Amino acid sequence: MDKKEKLTAFIDASDLSAGDKARWIEMLNASPENFIESLQEILEQFPQELSWFNEIYKRKQAAFALFKTTKAEGQTQLKEIFEEEKKKLEELLNK
Repeated sequence: MDKKEKLTAFIDASDLSAGDKARWIEMLNASPENFIESLQEILEQFPQELSWFNEIYKRKQAAFALFKTTKAEGQTQLKEIFEEEKKKLEELLNK
């Protein structure tokens, strides 16, 4: 089983909603291999963080959607999300 298949199986077995699972699978199908490998490795070590990654993913989607109407607000939200994500990843790496 390759990393994408492992990640897909992990997401399918999670307690995420059916809609969230579908969005993740769609995103994985459109993602480069290095992203899939990194995400699979992180979730393999920290499976309890899937819910956090899911919420960040949904917030990013909402921020990008703002670009159509209020680009500045979308950029501000993305900057905040990226900072939060950076801190979280640093925290995980230091565990």
